[in-house]
Amino acid sequence: MSQQNKWLVGPPSKRPSRVVPTAPKPVSDKAVQRLLRANQRDLLGKPLASSLQTSPPHRAQGKALIGGAICLAGGVAAAIGGLALRSWSVLALGGALLASGAWLLWPRASSSTPTAPPIVNPADAHQLDHYLADIAPRLPEAALQPLTHLKESLARLLPLLTDEARLASLPMDERFFMGQLVSRYLPDACQHYLALLDTAGDNLPADSPAEQSFLNQLDLLQARLDKCLQLVLQDQTERLSNHEAFLRSKQ
Repeated sequence: MSQQNKWLVGPPSKRPSRVVPTAPKPVSDKAVQRLLRANQRDLLGKPLASSLQTSPPHRAQGKALIGGAICLAGGVAAAIGGLALRSWSVLALGGALLASGAWLLWPRASSSTPTAPPIVNPADAHQLDHYLADIAPRLPEAALQPLTHLKESLARLLPLLTDEARLASLPMDERFFMGQLVSRYLPDACQHYLALLDTAGDNLPADSPAEQSFLNQLDLLQARLDKCLQLVLQDQTERLSNHEAFLRSKQ
């Protein structure tokens, strides 16, 4: 009997040749720069318009006021009907409705504070958010942090100024400036820089006089915003000190 292995049929297979991996094509520097600059829009922070949105508790407060008014109206009607019918049960129902209406209305009315109209038009804030997102890839990298700081300062200051007492501490010139910053001053500064960039064919060198002028304008806008915030803080500090003096006078 043959001693040949019955599992070997035909000639042995040849050893596969080694596959040499092909080197990937090098990515051009321009493509890398475009990708990096496209990600710059993500570094501009939260949209400014989000700081102007109305919070949900206002809607809940409106429902409570409506419910309280309905309870008061029903309580008055039940009280009149109870007196006319000389029914103690109807009078008790009217009293319960009146008490419920007063409970719903009184805390909300006492805790509510006068609200001032917004200094910045929400439509202008939305437009600025979209505009900055569109032009972010073309802005110099050094301008991203100042722009983010500007938006954060506005987002901090604008909700404070919905209170009439705080708004009264800010002169009219500063209120006008904040509205114009969003609608005109900041967009115009960006447009002037981009117009020069178009003329130069996107070939402005880093740290050029044009870039430095653009950064200087952002710094000027930030300094004026900081002044507005300091005025509000100064007014609040004086109010706190005055209240301390009032309490000391009662000793």
